Amino acid sequence: MHLKRPLSANFISNSCCLVLLVGLCTSAGIAAPETALSSCSGRIIVKFKEAGKQTRQLNKRQINQLQSADPDVSHDHRGVLSNGAHLLQRNHKSTQQTDAEFIAQLRKQEDIEYAECDVRRRIRYVPNDPGFPVDGIGFPDQWYLSESAGGIRAEQAWDISLNYANSASVIAIIDTGILSHQDLDTSRILPGYDFLDGDDDPSDPGDAALANECPEGGPEEDTNSSWHGTAIAGMIAATQDNGVGIAGIDHSSNILPVRALGKCGGSISIIAEAIRWAAGLSAIGVANNPYPADIINLSFGSLAPCSDTEQQAINAAVTAGALVVSSAGNESTDISETAPASCDNVLVVTATTRQGGETCYTNFGAEADLAAPGGNEEDLTSGCTGSIDDALVSISNTGTNGPGLDGYAYHVGTSFAAPMVSAAAGLVKASDPSLTMPEIETLLLSTARSFPQNTTDSFADCAQQRCGAGILNIEAALSLVILDGGLDTSPDGFIFSSQNNVATDTSIISNSITVSGINVPVPISIVGGEYSIENNSFTDISGQVAAGNTVRIQLVSANSSASTRTATLTIGDQSADFIVTTAAAIGRTSDSGGGIFNYLFLFGLCLFLAIRNFLPINTLRKSI
Repeated sequence: MHLKRPLSANFISNSCCLVLLVGLCTSAGIAAPETALSSCSGRIIVKFKEAGKQTRQLNKRQINQLQSADPDVSHDHRGVLSNGAHLLQRNHKSTQQTDAEFIAQLRKQEDIEYAECDVRRRIRYVPNDPGFPVDGIGFPDQWYLSESAGGIRAEQAWDISLNYANSASVIAIIDTGILSHQDLDTSRILPGYDFLDGDDDPSDPGDAALANECPEGGPEEDTNSSWHGTAIAGMIAATQDNGVGIAGIDHSSNILPVRALGKCGGSISIIAEAIRWAAGLSAIGVANNPYPADIINLSFGSLAPCSDTEQQAINAAVTAGALVVSSAGNESTDISETAPASCDNVLVVTATTRQGGETCYTNFGAEADLAAPGGNEEDLTSGCTGSIDDALVSISNTGTNGPGLDGYAYHVGTSFAAPMVSAAAGLVKASDPSLTMPEIETLLLSTARSFPQNTTDSFADCAQQRCGAGILNIEAALSLVILDGGLDTSPDGFIFSSQNNVATDTSIISNSITVSGINVPVPISIVGGEYSIENNSFTDISGQVAAGNTVRIQLVSANSSASTRTATLTIGDQSADFIVTTAAAIGRTSDSGGGIFNYLFLFGLCLFLAIRNFLPINTLRKSI
């Protein structure tokens, strides 16, 4: 079945050359930083503000708006996306205006919600001897499953989950598609979709590219097919205990393959449709997915800000109940500079070394959520050491262009850290289907293992402000869900003592309360004042608090007497008020019994006595 939408096959095939930002591989294998280009090959996404029902074609007023932004260029309408945005192809032959200038003009118009380039994202992996054959491989080669320093405790977790997993989660892999493999159980592969060719065959035909085949940048030299989506599927779901190859992390989840990347990557317009479809939402011209994903794995990206198109798709998927997991990227830069990792509502995964240190390639920063092994390679100039034994192994294919025979390969990169987290989320969901995806995310973050110190295979130890909450620990997560009574996010009630008769405009601090009744961190927020955890600085910014933490409130009293101010603190699903009341004013307050007359009489008497004391007696007598 082909896509019955204005996104024609010709449009899709041409899109492979529309690159705004390009990640090339250096000779060492680490992805080089991408540089912004002045053009996105004329492929523009424009979303007009809602003014009635969105149409599949541009109306006359919208066409006039486009012409007003650049009257010397024509625009071919190439399709409409599920969020109502229109995809346009500019004709550059008749204008000197760049795509960036054209977009800037569009953004100035009040009835345009957003305008942006149809950026392409690239698969995120650092190939290390791609296609390297693995003979007689077994668990010892999969160090990332169980080693104490850098592993994720998956092998230990299987003893728990094998007896308790009572359902199968759905993990969508939006990537290059997948191939059948002797180490993949076909019964666990759900019917997927190919958004590049517009049919229901998501198999990977290969993404090999010739040098400079993509006009907007790279590759610098000929590249073989990566079989990237197949490797991601193997990390998650390679068959256990079959006497062949490797063991996937998640023994129960089903895989939903969605092909949205190919030669030269994939455009955000197609990726956004793929995300919506994977989550069970409508996509233009495609029958709804009958197997909505619980988890959506995104192991791709580029050095560019999160686009409105993909952010709206991610928001819709999360609202539909999916957990969106994104690799942090391999450019050794801040996550805020790359997408989709910088988008809101994604769980961002950084990569650690075999010893648990920060890899030389991983992106980092405050937006990092969780770390998982990404493998290591030799980079002596940056202080990182590694060998093939420090990489990650997964299923692959021997074909250099099109598919060949089943194979295995070693890989390095955040692309392969992300599916470890996706697999862990799948195992947790299968063990307790009642858990929501936000609860599972909280569980994975709160049970993460602390980063090892004094690592010697990396330039630096990982720190939470750069790598996230810690290293994924599947054993701890499943133990909490299955063996320790499950997830408890409802704290015990707490009380703040009211304070009365306080001075006006005074900072008042409440009694301390100790958080109890929870086994994972829960949200904390305040209205009307500030709070402090463990005697740290007071703040009104929402955060998280754990069992055993002490919390106090600070509130400034009113600036008038006998007045009350209230601060309301919320921890999880429990709230309590801290009430501060200023003292009443001192003095007569009654207006009854001739109060006004008495006041005037006393005032007159005082005035008479004052005059009498200061004036001569004769003068006083004459005046009387």
